Amino acid sequence: MSIRYQVTKLLNVFFTRALNSRISPTTPLIVTSANPGFCPSELRRDMPFPLSTFSKLAEKVFAFTTEEGSRQLIYAAVGGKDDLEKMRGGFVHLGDVQEVSDYAISEEGGKVQERIWTETIDILAGVTPRVREIVDQYLSVVA
Repeated sequence: MSIRYQVTKLLNVFFTRALNSRISPTTPLIVTSANPGFCPSELRRDMPFPLSTFSKLAEKVFAFTTEEGSRQLIYAAVGGKDDLEKMRGGFVHLGDVQEVSDYAISEEGGKVQERIWTETIDILAGVTPRVREIVDQYLSVVA
């Protein structure tokens, strides 16, 4: 079974934490990432048989509704006003900010996080040089 799904969640956590570390702690901007969970979608539309049949059954039995999944995104965007520090760089899942893995906060994880940040900015700057200008103007390594 492919681990791409789990890896994309980890990449999301790393990029969010890297971006959060570059904004001033006094800014009103709160950087979060969110996992809407297993919801009905077209992401599995090209899944081969018999996996597609199993996936459709699992969707009916286990999946959150699209509305339930969207709550995670809404909470990440406007929730958590009682504990803003908890939200900064946080990963929202199941209606709350979740603790990240030990690997994500390890020394090795920190190196991977910085590599993901650097490579992402390099790729985006290759598309438009303005990305580098924006990063240089508005972001710095704060934490």
